[in-house]
Amino acid sequence: MRVIGARGATSKYLWGDRSLAFVRCGTCGCVTHWQRTGPAGTVRMGVNARNFEAGVVESIRIRRLDGASTWKYLD
Repeated sequence: MRVIGARGATSKYLWGDRSLAFVRCGTCGCVTHWQRTGPAGTVRMGVNARNFEAGVVESIRIRRLDGASTWKYLD
């Protein structure tokens, strides 16, 4: 996944244990996506699906993840 925006259209912030960088719209403040800040090779990213048109996300496979303990997919 690659998120593309005009230069200066977003701002990035870190909080808590600083393991995630949240990127938000510079106009409305809505989080567009987040990225891991860990070492190379541990790439993880989350994209706010509310920013997509409904027709785009209808066909996306949804996977459920046990993020509380095992970090394994439940499907």
